[in-house]
Amino acid sequence: PEVMRISIGGAFGKSYEITYEQRELRYYQATSFFLIREAKPRIIKPSEEEWQAFFNELERLKAWKWKRYYENTGIADGTVWSTVIIRSQGEPHDVVSSGSNAYPPNYKEFLAAVRKLIGGRHFE
Repeated sequence: PEVMRISIGGAFGKSYEITYEQRELRYYQATSFFLIREAKPRIIKPSEEEWQAFFNELERLKAWKWKRYYENTGIADGTVWSTVIIRSQGEPHDVVSSGSNAYPPNYKEFLAAVRKLIGGRHFE
């Protein structure tokens, strides 16, 4: 990908973020979203096969069709998430979506694909 940033968490619970730089993923884990930038990242280098499996799963899930924003206004605090995956300039299947206490129907499957890409580490 050219750009990749995936995050999920909240003010009062485990929070996670993955960013992409120079063909590597940086995996952050913290006890709160407010502390995520203070966490020391783990560097993860997925193989070409792992990247291909991840992108195949994005295609199967049709993640590029997700709405830009999902919200459950009935919950004042909880979980927020954001996904930005830009594969290349002009790619029609880029993913840009986020939410607060609401998710696309296949979001759990997406999180499973993310966990697989990062070697089974926590990301939920």
